[in-house]
Amino acid sequence: MKERENFLHEVMLREKPVKSLCQEYGISEKTGYKWKKRFEEEGKRGLLERSRAPRDSPGRLDEDTVINIINLRNAHPTWGPKKICALYPKMHPKGLTPSLSSINRRNATTFGRSISRAGGYPTARSANRSPYAI
Repeated sequence: MKERENFLHEVMLREKPVKSLCQEYGISEKTGYKWKKRFEEEGKRGLLERSRAPRDSPGRLDEDTVINIINLRNAHPTWGPKKICALYPKMHPKGLTPSLSSINRRNATTFGRSISRAGGYPTARSANRSPYAI
């Protein structure tokens, strides 16, 4: 942030053109003018780093759908994402049906399971068995 302040201080002195100052500071002209505009509009607060995360996520499941998936999974712990995906529209005909990958992601995060590269979920039997047990 100190570098931005120094850059803007020199821009405001108007001793050198913005283009040459941008070259000195190793930034693009577009970035230099963006910093200048933000500083003029917001003051020092405009110089802070901003989040690059998207403001919204169009593919995100709504809260009701997530709750319905969790309730289905709690009621039927042996059901996997494929079965939930197939039966969800029959049980909840109103609204959109979540995709298999959305259900898979929701199950993995909600129930503390990690998806292995082999493509399966660890079963209770394989998770609790000792490697030396017969």
